[in-house]
Amino acid sequence: MIAHPLFSNPKRLSEPISMRRHILNVSRAKFGVAPTLMTDYLALVGDAADGYPGIAGIGAVTAAQLLNRHGAIENFPPALLGARRTLALLFKKLATLRTDAPLFRSVDALRWNGPTDAFASFAARIDTPRLVERAAKARVALTENAARIESRSM
Repeated sequence: MIAHPLFSNPKRLSEPISMRRHILNVSRAKFGVAPTLMTDYLALVGDAADGYPGIAGIGAVTAAQLLNRHGAIENFPPALLGARRTLALLFKKLATLRTDAPLFRSVDALRWNGPTDAFASFAARIDTPRLVERAAKARVALTENAARIESRSM
C-alpha cells in the first residue's frame, strides 16, 4: 500500500481509480472545492498565470468555504460580494475554458507561409525593417527543411 499525499486514505497500486473520481479527489484535496466550482474558485482567489488578481480580501480558504456554502458565484447572496460581484463574474468568465470558440478548419491553416504585407507594414511602423528580412530568411529555411523531410519520406 502507498499513501498518496492528495488522498486522506492509502490506496493500493493495483486498485483501478476512475479518472473522474481521481479528479474529484484531487480537486477537493488541493483546493477544497469540486471541479465544477474551479472557475468560481479561480475567479475569487485570482490566477497570476492568466493575469487576473481575484477579489481582494478573499483567499483560498475563504473562497472554498463560500463556494461550499453557496455554490457558484451566481448563487451568492447579493450582499456577500456587493459591488465586487460584477468583477468576480468577469474573472469567472476569464477562467472558463471556451469550447465553442471557432479555431480553424484544418491543421494546414496553421502553417506559416512567411511574412505577409501586413507584417511588413507592422515592422515599418515599429521601425524594425530587418525583421521582415529575418522572417523571409526563416521562410526559406523552413521551405528547405520541409523539402528535405519530404524527400526522405519517399
